[in-house]
Amino acid sequence: MSTEPTLTDTVTLGYRRPQQLASFPDLLVAESTRQGGRSTFPYSSMNLGLYSKDEPAVIQQNRDLFFERLGISEGQVAGLHQVHGTDVLLAEQAGQYKGFDALITQRTGLFLTCLLYTSPSPRDRGWSR
Repeated sequence: MSTEPTLTDTVTLGYRRPQQLASFPDLLVAESTRQGGRSTFPYSSMNLGLYSKDEPAVIQQNRDLFFERLGISEGQVAGLHQVHGTDVLLAEQAGQYKGFDALITQRTGLFLTCLLYTSPSPRDRGWSR
């Protein structure tokens, strides 16, 4: 018998599920905690960003691990390199898209990603005040 991981379980797996969307059981929503990956400083550890300066092979290992933990593969995922504009793409197939600021889909089994960049605090970067 398979059971859904608890919030604590998912955090140790490197993601958490926002409780605001818990009333939609057929919707797969996960937020990376950046834990449990293979990247080293300053990207440590679960860097999923294809457009960062981290090692591409390590990013791919992280992505494979992250999607595997969610029970999907990257071949089911559509993502984008945001341009901070106003164009929205209706995604019909998996892949990486450029020139859009958002993705939507009507396809069951196609998962959309949204990577957000958050700057580490000066303390995390080894900066001093």
